[in-house]
Amino acid sequence: MSYDVPPALIQHKRDHLAADATLRDLSARLPRAIDIATGAAELSDEDRQAWDDAWRRAQTAAVNIQLDPWWLTVDDRRKARAALMEAVQG
Repeated sequence: MSYDVPPALIQHKRDHLAADATLRDLSARLPRAIDIATGAAELSDEDRQAWDDAWRRAQTAAVNIQLDPWWLTVDDRRKARAALMEAVQG
């Protein structure tokens, strides 16, 4: 079975990947969580807002992906996920 992935689902996946990349970038440049917890480092308000915004975008996109009704129409979720990733990259 071939999968015709809905454009909205493709966009949700792209949004999730973009938010995840932002979180990885922020993680690489921000202080370690243990240093913040022990008071050895602090997050600026701007950094905290950037993290919160990216986290919110990632979570919203993940929920939108999981709740898309398209998943109810597929017979093989593994192949459907692969088709989604192919569509995102295409």
